[in-house]
Order: sequence, then C-alpha cells, then structure tokens
Amino acid sequence: MGRFSPHILRIACSDRGYDRPSGRPRVSDPATYCSSTPRIQPPAVARWHTHLHGLATKIRKISGLSPDLDNQQGHLGVMERAERNKGNFRSGFSLVELLVAMAITGVVMAAVFKIYTTQQDSYVLQEQVAEMQQNGRTAKYVMTREIRMAGYDPTGLAGAEFISAGGNIIHFTMDITDEDGTITVPGDDITYSVSADKELMRNDGANNQPVVENVEAVGFAYAFDADDDGSIDTSAGGNIMWAIDSDVTDADSRLDKYLDTNDDGIISIDDDAAGADLATPVPLDKIRAVKMWILARTGREDKAFADSTTYVVADQRVNANDGSRHHLLTTTVKCRNMAL
Repeated sequence: MGRFSPHILRIACSDRGYDRPSGRPRVSDPATYCSSTPRIQPPAVARWHTHLHGLATKIRKISGLSPDLDNQQGHLGVMERAERNKGNFRSGFSLVELLVAMAITGVVMAAVFKIYTTQQDSYVLQEQVAEMQQNGRTAKYVMTREIRMAGYDPTGLAGAEFISAGGNIIHFTMDITDEDGTITVPGDDITYSVSADKELMRNDGANNQPVVENVEAVGFAYAFDADDDGSIDTSAGGNIMWAIDSDVTDADSRLDKYLDTNDDGIISIDDDAAGADLATPVPLDKIRAVKMWILARTGREDKAFADSTTYVVADQRVNANDGSRHHLLTTTVKCRNMAL
C-alpha cells in the first residue's frame, strides 16, 4: 500500500472539520460538532480546499483506498474485490462430476443405440418378409399360367402332353408358340424345379433360367381320370387321389403313388411321405389337375429366430432348422387342355 504525508492528510481532514487523522471532530468548532449548518468559507479558502481535496483523492487512488469517502468508507475489502472481479475467473468441473456426466451420457447413448438397432432389425425383417411373400406369389403366378396350358395342341398334331410328373419336378409340352402342330424349342417344352441354390428354375428346352430366388422347395401332385368318365378319380373315402410318379427316371411315364395315405382329404405330416401304391399305375395323359406347393424363404437369417417347423411339400418333408422365415403357398391348377 502506498504511503502519504500525515501533514497533508491532517490539512485535508482539518479542512473538513477534523482535528487530526484519527477522524475525531474538533470540539472547539460548534458548527462542525453540534450543527449540520455548513460553514461559509472565503474564496481563497474554498480554492485551497478544492486543491487539497483533489490531491487527497489522487493519494487515495495510489494507496488503494476509496477515492470517495462520502459514499464508501475505508478501503475496498477482499470480498468486494473478489465480487467485482468474479467475471474474470472461470469455474471448472471436478473429477466426480465428470465421471457422473460420462456415466449418464453412456447410459443415454446405450439406450439410443438399442432403440436404433431394434428399429433397424424390424425394418430389415419386414422388408425380407415382404420380399419372400412377393417371390412366392410370383412363382405361383408364373407356374400356374403355364401349367394350365399343358397339353395345349390346337391342331392335334403336336403331341403336347405331360412328360414327367414327379413330386419335386414337372415337365410338360404345349403348342403355343406358333400353333403349327410342332413343339417349338425354346418355348413349348417347359420344366420347373428348384436348384441347389434355392432358386426356382424354368427350362424352356434350350435355356435353364431362374424365375425367383429364395425358394426352399416346390412340390407337385396330380389328380387323374383313369377311366375317362369325365370325373376325377377319388378314394374309398370320397377324397381326390393325389398321386405322383415316384421315379421319373424309369421312363414309364405313369403315376404309381398316392400321397393321402390316411384318406382324410389332406396331405399332411400324418401321411406317409413315401406314399401308397396305386392299384393300377396311371398314364400321364390321364392327368386332369395339378396341386402345387411353393415354400419360399427369407434371404437373410434372423439370429433371434429359429424355425423348427416341418413343412409338407407334396412327398417331401422339409425341416427348416435355421433362422430364416418361411411361407408356404398351395394352389390347384386345372389342366383344361388334357381332357380334350
């Protein structure tokens, strides 16, 4: 703290009605001590008072004291200076506060990530299921349209017919390209089957091309009119006898097994997958309708899902045992040209 002359301070204090720097008023001056009436000073004294007051103010500024004793007594305290300068300091965070903030942020981010992944998985699943259903419908539409035309022979010269009638393969011809009495290849000779890559394949006699992908299996069974009486043959229980050629490689071109072995009208897990022998094998030209199964699947497996269902697809029993979802479609197609 700066120092200043006691003599000068004594003069300044005396001029304000004080006896000495102690600050006690002079008893000898009734106007200062007993009365609040201001004294009338000569001009010279007033100028000297103004000069001394300015000098005292500068000294107080240099010494760190308040320049205005009328409004602020004494020097500025430590707390007052801290209050005045508080804007110049920056507060920080303790280690505990940082750890708590990091923990809360981690919990919030984990919850956000969980919600995001759940929504993303749900979106992908719905997209996969929609694609699976679309593939199944496409396969059903394409095969139904062409199987319905099996045996189409407007001239009666092409010899259009069923060539193979297996449980997982169907092969037939039709004179539809030029209707000229000949089977045109490619176009009039059609085979449907499923490849090892789970694709429904269409062979037109010259090219083997995929129709749709992600098809687990296809199946076929055939209704027939063995006695040509205009009615599809039925069992003793009055149910249609859906049959297949159990060995399409033997080239006998006959249906020899029927699949509804318990004669309840439904081909299900309760029936013998190997089928039962027909009393008399039936030539393929007696086929009047085809029952078709299409087992579609999703292209991507779901780790949180396991399909343990056993699907009946004609004479096949398909055990999924994976994370893919499956959709089984069935339909019956009448071969309207085979009875002509």
